[in-house]
Amino acid sequence: MVEMALIFPLLLLLTVSVFDYGYYLEHVNNITTIVRDGARYASINTSTQPWTSSCPSPAVQAGGGYNCPQNVSTDPSNTVETVVQEEAESLTVPEGGLPLNNVDCCWQTSSGGTGCPTGDGTTPGSKPTSATPVLPTGDASCMSVVYYTSSNDSYASSTLSYCGYWSADSNAFEAISGQSATLCSAPGQLVQVTIVYDFTAVAPGPTFDVMGAALGLQAQIRAQYALVVEQ
Repeated sequence: MVEMALIFPLLLLLTVSVFDYGYYLEHVNNITTIVRDGARYASINTSTQPWTSSCPSPAVQAGGGYNCPQNVSTDPSNTVETVVQEEAESLTVPEGGLPLNNVDCCWQTSSGGTGCPTGDGTTPGSKPTSATPVLPTGDASCMSVVYYTSSNDSYASSTLSYCGYWSADSNAFEAISGQSATLCSAPGQLVQVTIVYDFTAVAPGPTFDVMGAALGLQAQIRAQYALVVEQ
């Protein structure tokens, strides 16, 4: 009996952890699909410069659903951010959809912008994999739409250079010198959509709650997908 009393809490934690981890993996799969669809939309819609700074923080409404984006009932394919937020909010998950904030992600070892952890900035890395995206201070999710140029159209990592990104925080396209929103999003460029989502803060199960409180565990989901802007 003593042995059972000692080992039972561990067995219970292990059992619950299996379900919790499955719930976490479901969110990883969902967000991976969402970021891919966002990148696909960005790659085929260039003439209208499809970005927006609206709906920075969706909130749950009393009657269910979220208070924004407002235009999804009439034009769900208006902007990259709207496509991403609408798809996330329509997911059939226990919390009734995933609210994704339309705020700039921060990037480790970057600079520029405000609201980032110390040492980080909102300017993306010089290459798609040169900097790790992180959450802005106080936000549970973020997204970035970043454009890169390939020097020889091979799109190998070594040939890519940063061109610019849409900043929801400043409601403007931030491009390097000599570039513009039109040039960066032109056919042949590479567009990468990034989402960072703090699962621990938004939708944890009991195991993540316990481990977060006891060990400071932060289970963040980072999803990125890149496609060539089409002709």
